[in-house]
Amino acid sequence: MPYLNDWIKAQLKGGYTKQQIKQFLARKGYTPTAVAQVDKIKPYILSNKKIPKNFSKIFSIGRLVQFILIIGLVTLYRYRKLNQLTVE
Repeated sequence: MPYLNDWIKAQLKGGYTKQQIKQFLARKGYTPTAVAQVDKIKPYILSNKKIPKNFSKIFSIGRLVQFILIIGLVTLYRYRKLNQLTVE
């Protein structure tokens, strides 16, 4: 049934409800076990929206790097401006 599981996931991703998929499988003559397989699969939308546990740590490090880069650019700008004033 691996093929059937992939097919069910694709149908869920495509927007079909579990009920619609079960009705289709029943009409096509699939066994009750195969039809019940639909309820065991998580919808695509829910299963792909997991947030990593270390997301806040990654986000904090990213913000720190961004802050350091901004400070560095401001310092470089002021240093160049100061050098232009002393050369003239």
